[in-house]
Amino acid sequence: MEDIDKKVVSIFERHKSNKLSEADAKVIKCDDDIYCITVKTDKHGNPFNKQELIADAMVTEYIVKVLIDTPQGSYINNYKLSGEKLLPFLSKYTNRKKQGQVIEIDKYIPDDLA
Repeated sequence: MEDIDKKVVSIFERHKSNKLSEADAKVIKCDDDIYCITVKTDKHGNPFNKQELIADAMVTEYIVKVLIDTPQGSYINNYKLSGEKLLPFLSKYTNRKKQGQVIEIDKYIPDDLA
């Protein structure tokens, strides 16, 4: 998946600098002013396996940075959680059930795997 991720980032960079090629024409501006690129096949040209993608996403771990403001100052909480817990965790902040603002989400890759 990393090769595809790099390709997507590269297309967004060319889009930002107005240097899109014909192959990049799949950058779509959505109604909510967000840009989207659809990827239909893996790096070998094969269709994605839905069950494998979902299973991988559920066990992948993420680091979520949350900005907390208090009268004493601001600080950042860093949470490590599985993909299975990611959306329920984020919904607590988007629904304002927890104090804080999500400022970053990264895949967690332990040093011994990087």
